[in-house]
Amino acid sequence: MHADPSTETGELMEASRAGSKPALPSCSLHRVEAAPDHSRGGSSPYRATGDPVADSRKRLFARCCGPTSILWHSYFGCRSSGPYPAWVIAAAGSDEKCKLAMQRGAQSGVNYSQGSLKDAVKKLVGSSGVNVAIDMVGGDVFLDSLRSLAWEGRIVVLGFAGGNIASVPSNLLLLKNISAMGLYWGRYQHQDFAVFSKSMSTALQYCQQGLIHPHTGAVFKLEKVNDAFLHVMQRKSTGKVLLSLK
Repeated sequence: MHADPSTETGELMEASRAGSKPALPSCSLHRVEAAPDHSRGGSSPYRATGDPVADSRKRLFARCCGPTSILWHSYFGCRSSGPYPAWVIAAAGSDEKCKLAMQRGAQSGVNYSQGSLKDAVKKLVGSSGVNVAIDMVGGDVFLDSLRSLAWEGRIVVLGFAGGNIASVPSNLLLLKNISAMGLYWGRYQHQDFAVFSKSMSTALQYCQQGLIHPHTGAVFKLEKVNDAFLHVMQRKSTGKVLLSLK
């Protein structure tokens, strides 16, 4: 995931020359392991051993096999018909961004600035909740997303665009057997370059095959770099914001 924990998904990227392919969006650079939704026909390949801890671990590796529901903040890139099909609920801070997210492939959109994100998600998926939440906003949005998870769901933290870093109420993790994890994808370049290289190659392959569609929200000339940063800081960005060196 190419996202510094302090930035928004529309982080400032640099284009080496005009007309070059834009940097891939954050959503294209990681695999979301999906929990099977048995009510919708999903199946799981793991075999129970009788050891609840061991079986839980095995299910983590088996979850990529079934259909899943994902609550995705600032979703502007992947297609649900791509390499990892899912029912995507896009959450954003304006109706305009929600509309764009649905144009980009999300099945539903929720404007969390107009009311409770948890209640809006419940209306869409019922009381069972979503399997995965991908959060890059933080604060109350993170907490609402955590409370919207299904049994054995997971929330993946990518950043804190809202400016507030929420504390995780550990009782919620216990009651639903849910997981909270972070994904600072850029650090893999230094910690595990093999993973970094492979994910980059896979993302480029998916892009060439048309399975993912990066969205470029704005392009600024190099001399307008301050305007570009302001555009991001004011949370006006969607997808990637690029700098052109020409």
